Amino acid sequence: MTASRPILLFCEDEAPIRKLIRYSLAGTYRIEIARNGEEGLRLAEIARPSAIFTDVAMPVMDGYTLALELSARPALRHIPLTFLTASTQRSAVARFRPANSARYLMKPFTVAQLRHAVERVLLTIHHEIER
Repeated sequence: MTASRPILLFCEDEAPIRKLIRYSLAGTYRIEIARNGEEGLRLAEIARPSAIFTDVAMPVMDGYTLALELSARPALRHIPLTFLTASTQRSAVARFRPANSARYLMKPFTVAQLRHAVERVLLTIHHEIER
C-alpha cells in the first residue's frame, strides 16, 4: 500500500517548515525532504517524485537554480515544480512559468493551503495521464 502513494519532494531550508510539511502530509504521501536545491536535485534523481515543491531562497542551491537544473535533465524535466515563496518574491517566480514550473505557494501557508496545493498538482498529473 505504501508504494502506491505519490512521492513528493520538498526542498526547504527552514526546519519548522520541514516539520510542518512532514507532519501535515506524511500520512497521505511519501515525503522526501531536502535542505537545499543541491540535495533536492540528488533526491529527485533517486526518488523520481511525482511533484517537487521548492523554497526559492536556500543556501547552496536556490530554487531558481534547481528549476534550471531540473529543466536540463530529460528524466526530470516533466516533474511539476511548485515554488514556495514569500510574497515579496512573487514577480520573480513568474519568470519560471514557461519552464517546468507553473505554480507557486505563498509563504506563510496553512496546512489546508499546503494540502490543496499538493492535491491540485496531483490532479493535474492525473488529468495529463488520462489524455
